[in-house]
Amino acid sequence: MKLKIKYVGVFTALGLCVSMVAGTSCGGGFLGLQDFQRDLLFGGLLGAVLLNQPPAGDAVAGTPIPGPVGEQGVPGADGAEGPQGPVGPPGPQGPEGEEGPAGPAGADGTSGGAGSQGPRGPAGPEFFSTFIDDFFTTVDGQLRSFTPVEVVSIVEPALGGGGVPRGEVENAIAYRVAIPNSYHPGHDVTMRMTFLRSGAIEEECFILSIKAARLRAGESITEYGEPLLLSIPSPVEEMPDQLEGVPPPADTGTLVIVDIPINATPGFQDDESLSISDLLAFELSTALANGATYQILGVEFFESNGATLEGATVVDELCCFTTLQPTGGPLVPDDHLFVWDEDTIYVSDVSTMAMISNISGSATTCGGSSNSCGGYDDGRHMIFDTAGQRFFVSNHDRDFDVYDTTGAEQTVTWGISLIEPLGMAPLPNGQLLITDEEDSVAIFRINQDLTEDARGDGVASFDGAEGVAYNAVHDLIYVADEDDDDIEVFDGTTLEYLGGTFTNCSSDAAYWLGVDGSSNRLFMLADSKCPGNFQTGNYGVHVFKMGCQPGDLVFEQTLLGSNGGSGDCYGTLTVSESTNRLFAIDYCSDTVDIYDTMTLQKLGSVPVERAGTAPLMVTVGHLNEVNGPQ
Repeated sequence: MKLKIKYVGVFTALGLCVSMVAGTSCGGGFLGLQDFQRDLLFGGLLGAVLLNQPPAGDAVAGTPIPGPVGEQGVPGADGAEGPQGPVGPPGPQGPEGEEGPAGPAGADGTSGGAGSQGPRGPAGPEFFSTFIDDFFTTVDGQLRSFTPVEVVSIVEPALGGGGVPRGEVENAIAYRVAIPNSYHPGHDVTMRMTFLRSGAIEEECFILSIKAARLRAGESITEYGEPLLLSIPSPVEEMPDQLEGVPPPADTGTLVIVDIPINATPGFQDDESLSISDLLAFELSTALANGATYQILGVEFFESNGATLEGATVVDELCCFTTLQPTGGPLVPDDHLFVWDEDTIYVSDVSTMAMISNISGSATTCGGSSNSCGGYDDGRHMIFDTAGQRFFVSNHDRDFDVYDTTGAEQTVTWGISLIEPLGMAPLPNGQLLITDEEDSVAIFRINQDLTEDARGDGVASFDGAEGVAYNAVHDLIYVADEDDDDIEVFDGTTLEYLGGTFTNCSSDAAYWLGVDGSSNRLFMLADSKCPGNFQTGNYGVHVFKMGCQPGDLVFEQTLLGSNGGSGDCYGTLTVSESTNRLFAIDYCSDTVDIYDTMTLQKLGSVPVERAGTAPLMVTVGHLNEVNGPQ
């Protein structure tokens, strides 16, 4: 019993569950042990216990002897994975990877210092410059010899008005220049004249006549180029009068400088260019004086790469009717073009033809009249009054119909009695010009409230006054007298009759008029061919050039319609003085043709979306409130 107690004590001390009952376990595997515990028990502790048992022969009587050891059980499952061991030493370095993409460019560095100066380039051409202050008189105004009749002092050579002693200078002043050896043939040469202008200015402009001659070695004296007529503009303010016979002080007056190319256009141009050692002579004389005195102080000749005419304008007539400065007040702003196609007014920019807006008419009759409303069915002529912002349309039956800028008819009270009004033109101050085809009075001027202001008569009573046009540049009025085949001219301020021109057209010809004072041209439509007769003339817009006197008109050419000179195509017309444009309706092609009044070149036609498919009337003006296309 002692041994039994000892055996049991060993297992209990180990914290093991022991049962002697066969087939009974204490929860788990063999003897209530897990696999690794059995292995440890049998392989270690159990073996030690068994080896320490007393021999069998010494067994105590009555004490049981353990039986033989049974067979070894099935090996237990693998134990759980133990914790990770320490990190081993690094492996060898791998091969170098491929090169990555380049990074972004760095910022620019600071600028370096300036480099050293380069070598001097080759010298350019040495242009010559020569100043002339020796002047001569001429014999009978002819440059027959370069031997002067008499040398005159610098205070004597004067042109224009009186009051300055002239010495031997009668009608002309001459000077000469030799082309130096330093001249580069082919280059331009400028002749610069310097004048001192003094005295009161009485006329519009001053016209200088210049002749030139050339002497070349081995040749006789020949004319160099064509004689020039130069219009020198006058200042707006007048110079003070000088005492009779007393030269003006050197510090009074106005310097006038005129540059003239002497081997280029416009200027003196010859078939053969200038050559070294050419001897040139020039003669100056007054072609048309303006009351002031022009004292020539000196003439400079200089070579350049370009020469232009400055300080003067070449004219082809001995008259001062060439100014571009408005004398009748500021030009009427006419940057808008109005084209009436039945019941719509198309508004465009005069210069670009860009669409501005459309204005729709709102009436079919006017003032309860049974007559069709002018401009819808029976309109003849339309103008736009910029000052009053309203349209006037003639229907050839009674007074003009009046519309506002929305196309609605206005009820107006006419303060003038007319029989058959037809032509109409606006004035810059808001007044209007009207012609009456059945009245012998040429022209009526009415106020903005439509009351009569004044009337003008020609030399004889009129027979069919039709179109009227106002020249805002020269303050002149033109009236077409259809039956007399004349164009009559009136002073724009006084309505004084200034003269007339026979148009050389067939009977009942002169009709609508347009004028551009800037280009000195009058444009006329006619019911027949002009100039001449039905056999030799042409249909179209007939162009007349303004002459020296206000009443002088010289036929220039005819602008032909779509059917050429044989077709009566052009109808109403209008002229924009501020933009130098002529607009004429061509009924044969239902277009509005555009011409340049300076060059008389056709610029094209107004696009149909800005003129309609059947344009009836056309005018220009300025619309204060511009709305977009409707």
